Amino acid sequence: MLEAGRVRSHPSVIGELWLGCGPTPREVARLVAELPPAVLPSDEDARGLADRHGLVCARIGWVDAQVLLACLACKEPMLTLTFDAAMRSVARRLGVSLD
Repeated sequence: MLEAGRVRSHPSVIGELWLGCGPTPREVARLVAELPPAVLPSDEDARGLADRHGLVCARIGWVDAQVLLACLACKEPMLTLTFDAAMRSVARRLGVSLD
């Protein structure tokens, strides 16, 4: 997927990685930051998408919702890969899960 140019970065994910644990969280964040950026919906559009797609009380946070909504807002098919069970469940329901 990387070689095909099908991976995008998201500023909130870069921030989450920056705060992460492990041997090299900042290096991973820097590498992700070098990827082409995802098209991000405005906050107002994101709130509207969240309401339309039933994300209220879905056990995900705003950063997770922003990533999922960026997949939905993109003109080309975009999927997300996550190991978080709640986010994966919502991503599957929305049809944007890379399983």
